[in-house]
Parts: sequence; structure tokens; C-alpha cells
Amino acid sequence: MKYLAQAIDKPMVEVRPREDRIREAAYRSYLARGEHESDSMIDWVKAEAEIDAEDAAR
Repeated sequence: MKYLAQAIDKPMVEVRPREDRIREAAYRSYLARGEHESDSMIDWVKAEAEIDAEDAAR
């Protein structure tokens, strides 16, 4: 019962798949540029770094 009580006290956090989070971050970069075409690979790599930094901070 001790472990059940500890689990209940912890806030529930929704964990979305890493790739989905990267895709959304890359899309935000695209929108921030004003939807101008650019190198999508650069957006993806920057988004990976952003998501990995967020995960490391947790």
C-alpha cells in the first residue's frame, strides 16, 4: 500500500512520443519563419536538440 500511496501522490504527466514532439517543434520553426520554404532537415535537427534539452532538464 505504501507504493500505491506514493504513486497516487505524484502528478500524472502525459508523455507523447519523442518523434511527435520533434515534428511539432520543427513545424513551429517553419511557422516562425513565416512559412517560407527552407531546409527542413535544419528545422528537424534544431527541434531534436530542443526536445532533447527539455528532456534532459526534467
